Amino acid sequence: MYGAVLEHPKTKKNQIVTIAPGEEIKTPNNEHIVFDFGGWVESRVLQAAKMADVCVVPIYYQSTADLMPAVKTILTLEKHNDNIVILINNTAPAHTRELQSVLSQRFPNYRIFTINQSRYIARLADEGKTVFDLFEM
Repeated sequence: MYGAVLEHPKTKKNQIVTIAPGEEIKTPNNEHIVFDFGGWVESRVLQAAKMADVCVVPIYYQSTADLMPAVKTILTLEKHNDNIVILINNTAPAHTRELQSVLSQRFPNYRIFTINQSRYIARLADEGKTVFDLFEM
């Protein structure tokens, strides 16, 4: 699990921190933190969901097999935080409209956004940068 943390004892401001399995999530009060769970739902995901203002569930879609884990994640998260945003990313434009339609029917109360197919998301991990770093660049 990764957290892009404004202040953390292990790093400088706006750096990515790896939170090891079993390591407790400790957040400074009133700080902006982004958790990235890499698509896995585990006990700390639920802890973070309870703290979060917004839960973003990304979907990278090529087949129904890609959709099912995202739907499961949404159904799990909404028990702990109903402010969920669905983010379709790195999906071929031919699939985007249909996917938006299916998701909006299944989850009418959640906002759905699409990021055009690009290397933007991969750059976050590849370059070890936060969304804030890329925005400033």
